[in-house]
Amino acid sequence: MTNLAIKEQAKKVPYVWVGCLASYNEGTLHGEWIEIPTHEEALRDQIQRVIETSNAEYAEEYFFADYENCPESFGEYENIKTLVDFAIAVDEHGLDKVNAFLQFASMADIENIDDCFQGEWSSWDDFVYEQAELLMGQAGIDDSILTSYFDYEKWSRDLSYDYNECHEGGTCFVFSNY
Repeated sequence: MTNLAIKEQAKKVPYVWVGCLASYNEGTLHGEWIEIPTHEEALRDQIQRVIETSNAEYAEEYFFADYENCPESFGEYENIKTLVDFAIAVDEHGLDKVNAFLQFASMADIENIDDCFQGEWSSWDDFVYEQAELLMGQAGIDDSILTSYFDYEKWSRDLSYDYNECHEGGTCFVFSNY
């Protein structure tokens, strides 16, 4: 990964817009964008600060009105632990890799991301060709001979049963199904 790619990835952090529900019910919006921290208590403190700065008479409850760099499946009353787990995963693995994983898995499976991750390629075809070369190399077969006979389309189809191809941020991430 180049320094530029690392800088670009570093900018991609998850945010949530936290709003005061009492203010909303009174017809005004009160809230703020918060970078989702990697500790539940820190997020709870930031939510409490939003509630405490509200002018609403009965300001006690909050809601999440919008997200940035988060899965579309996150809702208005998302579990705080889920948000923090997502922020931790992004911190450890990067936003693109986590979002790619969540294309076929759920947040409940996020702890398996390292076990499933096979690598990054510029395309699915690149992964398919590399796997074919590895297979032929392990079998001690000269791949120049087999290249003209090998059916890469069928090989690609067969691999798709065992691997998930997920495109995110211009990269093809490949994860195993098990």
